[in-house]
Amino acid sequence: MRVVICSLADGNYLIIIHYLTLQPCTMELAQNPVIELHYGNNPEIIKESQRVRKEVFVVEQGIDEDLEVDGKDWECIFVLAKDRDTGLGVGTFRVRQNSRGFKIERFAVLKPYRGLGLGRDMFLFFFKRHHTFGQPYYLHAQLPVVAYYEKLGFNLKDDEIFEEAGIPHKTLWLY
Repeated sequence: MRVVICSLADGNYLIIIHYLTLQPCTMELAQNPVIELHYGNNPEIIKESQRVRKEVFVVEQGIDEDLEVDGKDWECIFVLAKDRDTGLGVGTFRVRQNSRGFKIERFAVLKPYRGLGLGRDMFLFFFKRHHTFGQPYYLHAQLPVVAYYEKLGFNLKDDEIFEEAGIPHKTLWLY
């Protein structure tokens, strides 16, 4: 993997990752292996993040669009992964501070880009730039991906299962 990190004039960051992998992947991804990671909160990042989230949550998972669009995007910091050749978003999440800490929300990666380590890279990129000064991070994970977040260092406090948008979730923490 080759990595280039740039600080942009608008205060956002850009990281370019060229994946050199022997993992199976789609022909499209093999022909377009360069991903850019952006950190910040501006109209372009928000618009592309919303497009990725709509594809994953509304189209793929069948979540009501009124639940997915909550009006809180301007309160958040985003990480957006973009295909460098197409300029389109392929993965995203946002982080919002509240009384419990920093909540990681709306984590989504488009299907053709899953299984390549992009989610892990997005988290590492974020945590190198964001400091909580002692406050924890937490997220609400859909049950099928709890183990994924545990591999990234998140921990369960309890076994409580609750529903969001009709999907079972658990809360995981990172201190």
